[in-house]
Amino acid sequence: MPSLLEAIVEKYECFEDDTFDQMPIAIYVPRKNPRNMIPNLLVLNDCDIDSAGQESDLRDKCHGVEELDLAQNCLSRWSEVFKILHIMPRLKFANLSFNNLSSDINSAIEVCDDTGETYPCLKSIVLNSTNITWRSFRHILKRIPMVEEIHLSMNNYDVIDLEDDEHCQHIQMPSVKRLHFTGNPVSTWSEVCKLGRAFPNLESLVLAECPLQSLMTPPPSPDSHLGLLSYPRQGSGFCDMTLDSPHDAFTHLRFLNLNRTLIRTWDDVDILGRFPALRYLRIQGCPIFEENSERQEYTEHERRQLLIARLTCIQTLNGGAEITADDREDAERFLIRYYMDKPENERPERSVCFRRFSGHVPVALKSTF
Repeated sequence: MPSLLEAIVEKYECFEDDTFDQMPIAIYVPRKNPRNMIPNLLVLNDCDIDSAGQESDLRDKCHGVEELDLAQNCLSRWSEVFKILHIMPRLKFANLSFNNLSSDINSAIEVCDDTGETYPCLKSIVLNSTNITWRSFRHILKRIPMVEEIHLSMNNYDVIDLEDDEHCQHIQMPSVKRLHFTGNPVSTWSEVCKLGRAFPNLESLVLAECPLQSLMTPPPSPDSHLGLLSYPRQGSGFCDMTLDSPHDAFTHLRFLNLNRTLIRTWDDVDILGRFPALRYLRIQGCPIFEENSERQEYTEHERRQLLIARLTCIQTLNGGAEITADDREDAERFLIRYYMDKPENERPERSVCFRRFSGHVPVALKSTF
């Protein structure tokens, strides 16, 4: 299998050699020295790369590289990964997706006598489908102190383990703003909250295709109807005081993607309305929209109107146009008409229905709530 150095030479240098070999007479005066001829963005997907290669030669060629895409290769040793990061001190983006990095990172450190070098320039790292363990990921976090974007999709995580091995304390990374967690089998919001506590300044979170059944902590039992006001909160005076509200760990979250999760109740939608900074939401393909109390599937118009009416702070929904004041008033009126003949236990709480214009709602509608 080729090394990274060999793959770079084959892709970025052989083309130039072939071009000039075909010329009958040529005088070639390079404008840049060989070290600077390698672009600052390297894309080497699916090249069977399993190692870094000769370190000094690689450093000469790649010292100025800022973005590196090594997805779908054969890297499996952390010692090789750290060697690559070491020789690219300006690296801002690294994609290691679909390399099998399930090996123990501490063993690699012992073997290569690693000094624990950090990489402060690295702002975005992609580790999708790498099978990286939580122990290895915690170690990686210590080496990338300024990282802002992390991709951990499709790593078969059903629990979140971000507790420091040495001090038994939860890791906190204030620099992280964006996290992609698509396709992991995590099913409870209490586990997701661990991500929010580890990344307290998180602004964007993608949980698409995770089998989340509820945003309540803990989730309600299947045979109970647990309304928004009945789950535990700090300061409530009647429940476990140590149990956080679902939004407490996400005070800065502005974008949330819940597409194709297993969210199935409107109570969960009402919980989303309590996230203090949430402005952009994607929630499609969930059981909540499959059928209503009459066993009929919600139309696209009904889904949008009911969501807008319940989520007063959302600015865009499912990637659509920005929600205007007229859109919101129409949606809130639609919600009141929609629930007028519904049983009381299916209606949203009163504050959802009369947030802005209760004085303008017909008496016949008011009397039903």
